[in-house]
Amino acid sequence: MTRATTAHRFSHLLALACLASPPAYACTASDQLSGLGQSYESLLKSGSQSTWQDEATRLTQSLTPTGAASLGGDLGTEGAPADISRIARLFADASALLNSTWSDRDRHTNRALENLSYIDRMLKATGCKSGETIAAQAETAQSEPPITTPETPKRARSATTKLLVGLVVFTLALSLVAAVAYLLRSRRVPTSRTERLKRYPAVIPVMITTADAPPELIETADISRGGVRLSWTNAPPEGTPLTIDFSVVECSAHIIWSNTYFAGVRLDTPLSDEELTKIRNRNNNA
Repeated sequence: MTRATTAHRFSHLLALACLASPPAYACTASDQLSGLGQSYESLLKSGSQSTWQDEATRLTQSLTPTGAASLGGDLGTEGAPADISRIARLFADASALLNSTWSDRDRHTNRALENLSYIDRMLKATGCKSGETIAAQAETAQSEPPITTPETPKRARSATTKLLVGLVVFTLALSLVAAVAYLLRSRRVPTSRTERLKRYPAVIPVMITTADAPPELIETADISRGGVRLSWTNAPPEGTPLTIDFSVVECSAHIIWSNTYFAGVRLDTPLSDEELTKIRNRNNNA
């Protein structure tokens, strides 16, 4: 056998060896990715704040030596079809986790498991690393359908009973609220339109107070249980709230109409018979 033939066969064997597994010197990027994944995973598994701070320091050291574009390019040469944008997201999530506090670790759990599973797949693609991290195991467990226990007839009846009881309680509460509202309305509003509109002539000086003006002494023209007509020129516009001091009682009210000479005022709370009598007596004694 000639030397040329021997060299030719040796070169073929060397090429096959290179195809079978990546050379040791070609796994630098995989080692960096593996170190990042281990630091990332250890940070999430920290059991105390001090441990979190120690693992955060290690994660900082893992992020420092390389960037997403550089690491993705190196992983591509090692046989892993690296997605630069996906690796950039991995770096961003690791930085976010690094800048968080120990109490915020649970908020990152789902995203962290996705990133650690991605690291597992990349390492397997390069052939430089083997084995499965806890992230991949957790991802497998999450993909399994949850075990559900069939609902027994007794539980179904209990749920139906609770629903019916809830509906009955809700209906009773609603009825009670409606009854109270009706009673309050019947006490505050006169029962007949005739009584509500019945007016008594009364010329009485009253003190009117509004939000945007000083108190003003105005005379009434007539009065009813639900309102007052005031001899008020240049009265404020409709809807203006005010306070009327009848001397014997003070009432909140609002203007419902006005013209050049008069203003109609509706009392927020109708006068009682006793209050109306006292006010009218002022008019008789004037």
